[in-house]
Amino acid sequence: MKIKRMKTRPNVATVVCISFHLIAMAGLQHVEAQTLSNHVIFETGDLPIILSAPHGGNELIPGALPRKGIGVRSFSNTMDFGTKKLALQTAGALERQTGKRPYIVVASFHRKFVDANRSEERAYESEESARAYHAYHEALSQARQDVIHRWGRGLLLDIHGQSEVPDAILRGTVNGRTTTHLVSRFGLESLIGDRSLLGQIAQQALSVVPEVDSAEREHSAYNGGFIVSKYGSGKGGTMDAIQLEVGRNLRSFDARPAVAEKMANAIASFAQEYMPSEEQSVQQTQQTSTRQPFETTETHSNRKNASVFADRFTDSDRDGWFELDDDSSTLSVKSRSGQMGSSSELSFSATDESSLKSFAAHFDEVTLQRTGDFIKLRFNARHNHSGFINRGFRFGLFHSSGTRFTDDGDQDSEPVSLDDRGYFVMLDLGINTTFDSAVIRETNNFTDERLANGGLIAFDAPDKNRDPLMFTREKNYTYSLTLTRNSRGTIDVSLQNNVTGDEDALTGTSTLSPTLAFDTLYFGITGSTADFAIDDVRITDNRTASHRAAEKPINIGVYVDEGAGPSVNDLLFVLGKYEDVSIKRLTAYDVQSGQLDGLDLLMLPGGSGRGQGRTLGETGRASIRKFVREGGGFIGICAGAYLASSHYPWSLHILDAMVVDTEHWNRGTGTVDIAISDWGRQLLQTEERMLPIHYAQGPLLAPGNQPDIDDYQPIAKFETEIAKKGAPQGVMRGTTAIAEGRFGQGRVVCFSAHPEMTNGLETMVRFAIDHVKRIRTEPLATSAQ
Repeated sequence: MKIKRMKTRPNVATVVCISFHLIAMAGLQHVEAQTLSNHVIFETGDLPIILSAPHGGNELIPGALPRKGIGVRSFSNTMDFGTKKLALQTAGALERQTGKRPYIVVASFHRKFVDANRSEERAYESEESARAYHAYHEALSQARQDVIHRWGRGLLLDIHGQSEVPDAILRGTVNGRTTTHLVSRFGLESLIGDRSLLGQIAQQALSVVPEVDSAEREHSAYNGGFIVSKYGSGKGGTMDAIQLEVGRNLRSFDARPAVAEKMANAIASFAQEYMPSEEQSVQQTQQTSTRQPFETTETHSNRKNASVFADRFTDSDRDGWFELDDDSSTLSVKSRSGQMGSSSELSFSATDESSLKSFAAHFDEVTLQRTGDFIKLRFNARHNHSGFINRGFRFGLFHSSGTRFTDDGDQDSEPVSLDDRGYFVMLDLGINTTFDSAVIRETNNFTDERLANGGLIAFDAPDKNRDPLMFTREKNYTYSLTLTRNSRGTIDVSLQNNVTGDEDALTGTSTLSPTLAFDTLYFGITGSTADFAIDDVRITDNRTASHRAAEKPINIGVYVDEGAGPSVNDLLFVLGKYEDVSIKRLTAYDVQSGQLDGLDLLMLPGGSGRGQGRTLGETGRASIRKFVREGGGFIGICAGAYLASSHYPWSLHILDAMVVDTEHWNRGTGTVDIAISDWGRQLLQTEERMLPIHYAQGPLLAPGNQPDIDDYQPIAKFETEIAKKGAPQGVMRGTTAIAEGRFGQGRVVCFSAHPEMTNGLETMVRFAIDHVKRIRTEPLATSAQ
């Protein structure tokens, strides 16, 4: 809960984001992300290049049955052996050569469950597989959007395997269609010539088909599939796409490292020739707008605000708006404007004084990717109700989670779709009130009734005076709701109208896992027989062009070597949300060789504590102890908590904790409740005393009573338990779930369970970072006397 009034808006510093994401998906529900996190690798990059490999995985999808492929032409359920590793090795080689990394979208799931290179109706045959398919394409869509936003154009390389020409790489562009933008900009040379991608590959002593400078058509069986057709420039846009079919012999274990180096050389040379070298201030190079009656654009020009959506209802109809209730409400456009101005307006009224009546419209998705990015909803409104109604008028911005309304006038038994996530305002109708006349809420748990419940962000302080935020009868107001991404990756929300100005704006910050993408707006009324008129609805955004550092980032080292499990992907995804964080992936050798210098904190993820400890060896463990002792921070999650304890010979002995019931360490996984201590609620910035969290066989911690280590403080204890595989009942309850301690000058926080894998608790990771990070001291400036 936050009550805040500001005389001026805070300046939001623009900070650098060196982000590395390994995630299951982007834009889907978080509850699905947890189950899919092992199945799709998504990594954001520093180059306008995307590497995709949809057929190289070999993992099972729990609950999914193999595809039968009935009615599917050219059906195949075999994996493209080695393409997953080839894509990752090529990315690593590119990073070594250029100092920058491409975007990566790679499938870990087996092709027998999902073929991500097919259209949806031909790609999977079970709900479990559907989630993996959508995860893959959500990641590709986000990568494409991000590249175009940052550089204006880019290239997607979809890596596959073939055996027909085992020593060659085959080009697939649907005979040039998926590279339409590239060729129109640079000529046919850019596709088939010596300096084209395949030309550069040929210069690396690799055979290519078709041959360089050949007008021959591409191999009919390998000339480009669904991915390059969907994301390439054949249907417009500035993202080109090329399918690379790598021969069997080039994908062998012995050949892959050298092939990856050669492919990286070719990609780097091609990019230097044809790709933008720096992020552009004008992010888009084309304007497209086909939707009516909304004035939409994906272009970010030099204007401060780029229009995303605009409807002044001058066409006197309601196309594109959806009425989301029964026939007791009406939605129409009036031909007269009254006090609203010179244009027509959207008018809706309700005869039922209790039910919530909602009206929605969709717009092109806006994602707040960088610190300072914002989206603003602005509109004119009035009503004619004469009495006081508590929170009778509501509006907000949401993400539809893929369930957009499709037919004009669509009727829905619920006020709005239950899987929408976002932020909304509730305003009192009247003049004077002792109630909180304006409330800002957020919702993202997929069960709240939209525009009715949700997490509280801010409310107007109650008093007896007329409040400028009050929505008063027969007065024409202009309201603005602004959502801004802050440096911590959460959302700052501001509400004001033409009466308040900045001084009386209501502001707050998101308290739940933040919603960062938006494509739907709602208006709603409740408890009123009034007529409401809305006019000049506009949505603008300003995605910042410059992402240079205004302050030093928090330098975080993340261990990714032997002993790090798949949950490191989730951890890196969460860290990648924060613009003021710089991530350094560390091997055991890096730790042993002194590369902890310059870091503010070190994070050890889930996996195997024994595996991490033994891979680090005594040299690496001593290096970590020295780092923390001298002021560095340490966060351990699950296996990392085992490692931090003082229990095992391979432990770090930086947290004075023993592990209870080590015989049954593999007691099972699932959701458990943890009870948060008073100190824990302060550290984790939550008012909740009990929280559900994902548990995956983490340590049950208890005081270790080591005389040379400070006692730890319990942040949370297990309230419920998991006791499978022979583990005794009653042991887990009451043991420490989250611990905070000191080692020398450094701070340590250890999570037995997984906040990074729990919907709504990811921000725990951020609060732990802020608590343990190294406190930097700057030398005092001296002046000549």
